[in-house]
Amino acid sequence: MRVGSRFLFVRPGRLIALSIVSVVSVLGAISLLLSASALQPPGSEQKDIRQEWVLARSLVARSEPYGLIDERPAGHESLKFGPGIPLPLLHPLTDGLVFAAASLVSYQVFVILWFWFEVVCLFASAHLLSRVVQPHAPFPASVVVGLGLVCWSAVATELRLGQLMLVILLLLLLAREALRTNRPVFAGLLIGATLLLKPVLWPIVVLFALRRTPRVALSSAALVGCCYLAVAALMGVRAIEFYFRVVGPSMSKVEGSWVLNISTRAVGRKVFGGTVGVGVQNWIVAPPIVASAPLAGVTAIAVPVVVLVAAMVTASRLPDVDDALAVLVCASILVSPLAWEIDFVLAAFPVAHLIRRLRDRGYPVRSFSTAVLLVTLLLPSSFEWMAISAALSGQRFSPAASLEVPPSLALLTMVPTIALLGLSFLIVTLGRSGSREAIVSVSRCAEINQGSISSG
Repeated sequence: MRVGSRFLFVRPGRLIALSIVSVVSVLGAISLLLSASALQPPGSEQKDIRQEWVLARSLVARSEPYGLIDERPAGHESLKFGPGIPLPLLHPLTDGLVFAAASLVSYQVFVILWFWFEVVCLFASAHLLSRVVQPHAPFPASVVVGLGLVCWSAVATELRLGQLMLVILLLLLLAREALRTNRPVFAGLLIGATLLLKPVLWPIVVLFALRRTPRVALSSAALVGCCYLAVAALMGVRAIEFYFRVVGPSMSKVEGSWVLNISTRAVGRKVFGGTVGVGVQNWIVAPPIVASAPLAGVTAIAVPVVVLVAAMVTASRLPDVDDALAVLVCASILVSPLAWEIDFVLAAFPVAHLIRRLRDRGYPVRSFSTAVLLVTLLLPSSFEWMAISAALSGQRFSPAASLEVPPSLALLTMVPTIALLGLSFLIVTLGRSGSREAIVSVSRCAEINQGSISSG
């Protein structure tokens, strides 16, 4: 009776919060178990982490990872990789160096080890994200945040495919902690480590060079340079040359206008060249709004350059490093040649920083409503956006089929691009207003002190 009476007097708001936390925790645990169920064949054969295992074995064997290098690859199907390997090797060659220890175990064992390592990275990132929002966040809150992240389609897809973004997110958050504790060289090494896995966050290195913190930029560049020298010594210079001359450009050509690509480089290609990928599975295809190959090529370069320059100039002028990092993370995703659902994992940091900004300002209604809308637009999976496009065109979406929809509806899959741009703009707006308020507060304190001295 005593327990029941206490339950009846729980505040409605607290009861709702506890209910949401309970539901999120249960759903997160279920999603984690479903991801773990794909660790055995045939699910394990579809993991992207296979590329790292092949690169590691090639590096230890001191051989070219592409097998017999074909000088005339037109796309994915033309690249050569190891026998029985169904995936093309699109990840950087430095992954072979980072994952060299993977060559000591079988592929199946490596898949299992990598999954649980990613789970550790997930909850470690959740703890650091909780500290971004609230510096002294309790540990149980970090667990709930971690389980909540698993409910997000981006994280669920990351775990299912065995990708690298959770590790990159953790390295980014650790670099932020190093910057806050005045360890720029260590922060630079951590950022450089993200570039060894995937060169997504390279604009951050340029940012610190512009902000006159050269030790961050130099340590990052030194780590990457040394690792590529090691790869050249073990795999040969020709393999590195082949990767940058053939593999990278072929990925951009093949997947540049793919329906899953939300990069700003894909905007012009989809508008002026249509939504279609070459040599990849096309679930949604669409003709161009205005057919123009020259405009498709020009905008594929001009749009990301404009976005990058605007973000770089803005971030370099922001007084708060977290504001600058959050803006550059969004920009890094947007200007990448290929950006899709798993890259949204990195947006967890800008979202956490935005929540902190909103909390510090007392959750202003307009900014809070805008933030909720933008974050909501990042939650649906790519397949859910494609299903919406198909439904609006009067068709039924199926992952096993390819549908042609009107070009305007095909562009619905680019909604997350707009959400990331809006997220950056909102962070900049709140950051600048916070800086102005701080300046005004300091000025008022100085006036009060001056008045006290005069009266004394």
